[in-house]
Formats: sequence, structure tokens, C-alpha cells
Amino acid sequence: ATYFCSKDDAKLKVRRKLAASVGGWTGLPEEPAELKPLVRLCTVPDEVPEEVIRFVDFLVVTFKSLEHAFGKIDASRDGSLSLPEFVSGAQKAGFRLAREKDKFS
Repeated sequence: ATYFCSKDDAKLKVRRKLAASVGGWTGLPEEPAELKPLVRLCTVPDEVPEEVIRFVDFLVVTFKSLEHAFGKIDASRDGSLSLPEFVSGAQKAGFRLAREKDKFS
């Protein structure tokens, strides 16, 4: 797995704690030296993966707030998302990524 953030805001210990508590990424190493190779830093919008931009656009258009979006995706209602729960919840909310063959049509 790879985690994306700005180079200007790469507070690895804080981000690791948030990734674990909010995102359910409990398998991340504690030590910054071990964590750093797993982090992909983005410095300009062009470096943000297209899928992330499409997901944020979907959230803004579809939901009145991020809290509302999270509530729709959090099927277990426990305040955190596992990766399968995130994928399933996003799909149930209506988010779809273009299939590879459709990208070039």
C-alpha cells in the first residue's frame, strides 16, 4: 500500500496515527524510517492520482458534507473504514472508476 500527501505536510507520526485511527491502516510501521518508503509525496496537483481527484469530485457533487459522505460509506457505523468497506461503500454510493478499456474510447 502507498499513502499520498504533500511534502510540506509530511508529519509522518501524526499521519500514521490518523491513517490507523481514521482509515483503518493498522499494519503501518511505527518508526518514521520504516514508514517513509511507504509514503508517496505529491507536490503539485498533476502528481495526485487521477482516481483520487475523481473521487473527491464525486464526493463534492454527491454529498452535502464530508461527514455525510463518510456516514454513507461507513456501513458498520463504527467510525472507521477498512479497505473492503471503503470500496464497497463508495460503490454503493454510486462512485465508479472507468474501466481501463473505457479510458481510451
